[in-house]
Amino acid sequence: MGVKTENEGRITMICPNLTCRRTLSAPVSARGQVMKCPYCDAPFRVPTGNASPGPDTKSGKQ
Repeated sequence: MGVKTENEGRITMICPNLTCRRTLSAPVSARGQVMKCPYCDAPFRVPTGNASPGPDTKSGKQ
């Protein structure tokens, strides 16, 4: 699940439901809590830390 901190007060992530995949926003204070997607009602846990960058797929390096 992709996670990005837009600013100090909100976290942006993608709904884990494969049929939904909408962009969601939650307050930083919700880290670690279970919430429901407002679009599809799928429960998910708000990530507790910053997302680590994945492998560099553009250059082919891992």
